[in-house]
Amino acid sequence: MLWIGILLQKEVLLPLKYLDRAISASRDTGEFAIPHGLSDNEIRFLAATFQAVFDRRQQAEAQLRKSEARERAKSQELERAIDNLKKLQLQLIQTEKMSSLVQLVAGVAHEINNPVSFIHGNLVHAQDYIRDLALEESKSKHPQIEIHLESIAPKQVRVRIVDNGTG
Repeated sequence: MLWIGILLQKEVLLPLKYLDRAISASRDTGEFAIPHGLSDNEIRFLAATFQAVFDRRQQAEAQLRKSEARERAKSQELERAIDNLKKLQLQLIQTEKMSSLVQLVAGVAHEINNPVSFIHGNLVHAQDYIRDLALEESKSKHPQIEIHLESIAPKQVRVRIVDNGTG
């Protein structure tokens, strides 16, 4: 019986104790190493399985960190794109405002230009009409009005009232 206890101690309990220490150390260091001196039995298989799981976990954590870094970079890129879009939106709004203002000014100028063009186009006719009226008036009712037709410039009528003291 003693021999079974010693065998149990040597083949099972001590290797389990070493494995437990290695697992505890892996929590602190982040690395797992199979303890030396384990014989090829179920405990060594357990240690190898634990190491494989630990390695896969480290690989998964590394992939997760890479993925997080990629996603952070994408997020920053999207934030920059959103900022650019906001700037472009503001520029577009300003451009539209300026375009509307230009159209408004052009419309006002057109509305001002129409009556001015009408007046300008009819000045010659109004000049002729005023000249004819002045001649008629001077001939018929008021002989004291003298019109100097020779000094009339285009688009301009000059009338001089001469008072001979008869009025």
